[in-house]
Amino acid sequence: MRGACVCVPKIVRDQMLAVPFSDKTAMSRFGIPEPVYGEDTTVQIAAVPLLAVDGEGYRLGYGGGYYDRYFQTHPDVLRVGLCYSGQAVAALPHEQTDVPLDAVVTEDGVRFFSERLDRKTQAGV
Repeated sequence: MRGACVCVPKIVRDQMLAVPFSDKTAMSRFGIPEPVYGEDTTVQIAAVPLLAVDGEGYRLGYGGGYYDRYFQTHPDVLRVGLCYSGQAVAALPHEQTDVPLDAVVTEDGVRFFSERLDRKTQAGV
């Protein structure tokens, strides 16, 4: 997509920001390279890592709650999980603060959990 800005996560204190990708990176406290600088940018679609996903779109993440907090403050962002089909489970425990995905993409295809993604895709997002 021309003119698209690719952002990556950057953790500042206990908040996740979406910062435009840069080749100037430093190792985060989690051992993950992240941009040294950059302003928080509102994204349209978030590719979300996960350990497991259930039939309602709830995900088991890596334990920090960063994505859930980000999605609570950015409710219009489309949430698309990325994983292997073997990471899908019937159900996961979840709390009121957990934000479900709109879809998940695996090697077997796309599974939709909400109609938001389909409506936005048809609108050209």
